[in-house]
Amino acid sequence: MASTIKLKTSTDIGSVPESLSKGEVAINVADGVWYYGGDSAVQQNFKFGSVTVTGDTSLDGKLVVTGNTVMNGTLSATTSLYVGNGNGTISASTVGAGIVTIENGTGSNIPLSVKGNADQSASFFQISDNEDTILVSVPTNGKLTSNSVDFGGGTIDNTPIGASTRSSGKFTTMDVNSTLVVTGNTVLNGTLSATTSLKVGNGDGTISAATITSSGDMTSGGDVYTDVVRRQSDSSTTTKIKLDDETIKCFGSSSSVWSTKVSSQQLEVGQGGAGVISAATVTGLGFVGTQHMLRTSAFYVNDNPLVQNSLYFGHNTGASPMNWNDPQAAGGTISSVSSFTIVEDDMNHGIILPYDISKIEVQCSLKPNLGTGDDFSLVIYTGIRSDDSNTALTLTKVAIAQTTFTASQYVTNDLTYTADLNKDTMIYVGVGSEDATDAKNARGIMNITVTQR
Repeated sequence: MASTIKLKTSTDIGSVPESLSKGEVAINVADGVWYYGGDSAVQQNFKFGSVTVTGDTSLDGKLVVTGNTVMNGTLSATTSLYVGNGNGTISASTVGAGIVTIENGTGSNIPLSVKGNADQSASFFQISDNEDTILVSVPTNGKLTSNSVDFGGGTIDNTPIGASTRSSGKFTTMDVNSTLVVTGNTVLNGTLSATTSLKVGNGDGTISAATITSSGDMTSGGDVYTDVVRRQSDSSTTTKIKLDDETIKCFGSSSSVWSTKVSSQQLEVGQGGAGVISAATVTGLGFVGTQHMLRTSAFYVNDNPLVQNSLYFGHNTGASPMNWNDPQAAGGTISSVSSFTIVEDDMNHGIILPYDISKIEVQCSLKPNLGTGDDFSLVIYTGIRSDDSNTALTLTKVAIAQTTFTASQYVTNDLTYTADLNKDTMIYVGVGSEDATDAKNARGIMNITVTQR
């Protein structure tokens, strides 16, 4: 006949036996708690070599497992779960909780490690919302990926992020797909490259650089300050435009010899004007440096002899302008007297300058009868253009060249005068002798050339 073994029991929830004999077992049937008698007190810390639980297991205290624990169902902890006193390992396909806290409670420097397998293709780590939309992930390339990043503070490579005031920052590479707005100064030690356009200060700011290089067009709505503009590719040292003080020089095929120079109201093509301008039409009010012939003619000094210290400019009535028979007394030695007067009727002996000039060149040859060894003076005078007046005109000497006659032979006596004279100035070019010469009836030829300015 079977026997029934009954343990000490209690039906009061929370009731604990006051004492049990060593090895005696008791159970509180109201809450299912087991007790046994220890060496000196009632104990609850049961130990088992192997336990198989097919239903739910609820522990009010600690469950200490010194070996491995394999669970085919769900492990739920209402407060906290420690494995290996907090330094063990949990292996699971899914760990679910309202809050998961991973804390290094040992005080040692141990990182949180997420390790994939050798053939890992999925992300090592990801965070999703309740609709399984991935918000943050760490793929196998190790780069953090997020749909939106909001830095409220801290630093990245010592660059303050999210601060209330602006600060300096350092970046290896910065790729901006939209608009980069810089309200202060921008200093670039490397290369600034823009594929479409580059605007500073909404297009009205300033770019300062030792070298600005462009493979395409460069457009500026304001001033561009530079000393040299060079060709971008080959021949950069010999094909350039150099801006010197108040001059612009263009270089082609040479780094030191300019081919075209522009200065104040003046264009020079080639060194010393030796270049060539090629055009279907060249139009202008005047050309700086152009030489113009004012007079080229033969003349005859019709006097016997030439009057000492007098100048011959033309005919006394103008009826035969190349028959010079009207001596004008200089009032002293020709080379010493700076000015003298002529009557207003004789203004036709002079020439009106048609434009501003910088130089007068006179080529003259004279062949008198007799007079060998006597003075032969060629003189340039200036005066004003009379208008509605018969007042005597003052001639002012500006240049003189002197040589001596040789009877019955042409003697050359040329003269160059360099000075700025204005349009409408009268010039008078005459010949004469400071000696009481016997030279007479001299044949002559004369060219008068001026350089425009």
